[in-house]
Amino acid sequence: MAEQKDETLVMIGQRFKKFRKDNKISQEDIDVVTPVVISRIENGHRMPNVEVLIFIANKYGADINWILTGETVKKTASASSELIARVTLLETRVRMLEKESGKELFK
Repeated sequence: MAEQKDETLVMIGQRFKKFRKDNKISQEDIDVVTPVVISRIENGHRMPNVEVLIFIANKYGADINWILTGETVKKTASASSELIARVTLLETRVRMLEKESGKELFK
C-alpha cells in the first residue's frame, strides 16, 4: 500500500528544496543531518526539525516562516531566528493536528 503524504509536508518540502536549489546548496552542505533526512524533508515524508531550520536560517539566510507556511515575515532587528523557527514549527504542527482531527485547537 502506498504511503499517503500530508499536503502540508509536501508543500514544506517543495519550498525547502526550492530554497536549497535557488541558493546552490547541496544536501551535504546542510551537515546537521544526513542527506537522507534532507531528501525525506524535500519529498514530503518528514517535517524539518528546529536544528535544520536554525542552521539554514543562520548560515544561508533562509526565511523559516516562508519555508513552513509560504508566507514571508518582515524581519526586525530584535528577531531571533531560533525563536521564529520554534514558533513557526509549532504553529505548523498545530495546523496539521487540527486538519487531522477536524477540530480547531486554538481560536
